[in-house]
Amino acid sequence: MKLKRFFGFYFALGCIFLFDPTVKLFDVLPNCIGFLLIATALKELNVLEYRIESAMKLCYYGAAIGAVRLGLMFFTFDMNTNDMLAAVTFLGVAETIVLIAFFISFFGGLCYLGERCESENVLGNIDGIRTLSVIFTVAHALCTVLPELFAIIELAVIDEPDSFPNLSLGRLSVYKNYALVLAAVIGAVVGIWWLKSILSYIKGIKNDVSFRNSVEKRYGEYMDFSPREEDYIKIKSALVLLFAGVLFSLNLRFYDEVGYRSILLIPAGAGGLMFALAALRLGASKGAVIATAAIGALQLLLGYGLTDGAFADVGAVLIPLGVCASAFIAETALERKVIECLNVTVSRPLWLQRVPMLLYAAASIAYGFAEKNLIHSLKTVFFVVWVLAAAWNFSNVKDEIKSRRKTH
Repeated sequence: MKLKRFFGFYFALGCIFLFDPTVKLFDVLPNCIGFLLIATALKELNVLEYRIESAMKLCYYGAAIGAVRLGLMFFTFDMNTNDMLAAVTFLGVAETIVLIAFFISFFGGLCYLGERCESENVLGNIDGIRTLSVIFTVAHALCTVLPELFAIIELAVIDEPDSFPNLSLGRLSVYKNYALVLAAVIGAVVGIWWLKSILSYIKGIKNDVSFRNSVEKRYGEYMDFSPREEDYIKIKSALVLLFAGVLFSLNLRFYDEVGYRSILLIPAGAGGLMFALAALRLGASKGAVIATAAIGALQLLLGYGLTDGAFADVGAVLIPLGVCASAFIAETALERKVIECLNVTVSRPLWLQRVPMLLYAAASIAYGFAEKNLIHSLKTVFFVVWVLAAAWNFSNVKDEIKSRRKTH
């Protein structure tokens, strides 16, 4: 059976997204998309080796970190919030650690698969490309994090000049320019070297007939044993989207004390769009998917555009109600898919999960009209309970899928 994802364009395109430069604190080609593309490439291969499966999971973690980091980057252009820049820097370091762990797991699993068929294209240069990948990750992180560190120092010098008697903004600007140019040159050289090397390496693997036939034969045997593998993949990817949708339903705002403005940091509308994607993956009707996507778009409009006067009150009501509607549509699609593929009912757990969701929505609406500390505390408690319930239920579905799969 053909491995269309791994031997397709996903892995190469994902590497290009990971290689991209950071310009003025902004990720031009978001790393989160690169992680998702590579995870897509490994969806078939991961059933053949546990380290490939671990690498795919690390891609999802990297995508989640990258998505949050990308969202924070939108609010750092004016350099007016030290906490925001510190958060972006911390997430950049976390993303680097995940990427290094990914390379170790991925090449470890690939080495095992290569040994099974004695593939010289897989085994011949694997140690060199693995080492180069780690070096690239460190160089790329230096290139990415350094501008953020200098931005933090600049803010500190502006806010508390007396604490830095020997460091003026002019001198700091000179140091900054030299450091950024040096980091950019190093990052570009190592990045181009790594991208050329890994694309050449993957091309060699794709052209290795013995390796390709070996893994496709094993995958075909696995699919014969587990004919619903494609459905399992769809359910698991939908569970990731559903949980991300729950997290984004927080609709978190950040108050910028310097700019005197409220910034929507984690938009519920993005969660609505994730619920729509989950519903699509789970085979929901076109009408349900379109309705969920429309709800997400309306939430984004009310969250970012229509935020003054009467529209603020409308948003306070419709955004929480939209969360409930979107989650309900996506979870209904999940319930049907699980019954169809696993012959297991999850109706009761999902209804129990919806209780804190409804309470959270009610508390959110109440807080929109009366900003009381007690209401805010209740809202937080209900949201945390909802997240925990979702994590528990989705984990149970994943465990059920795992028990039905052939062990590696």
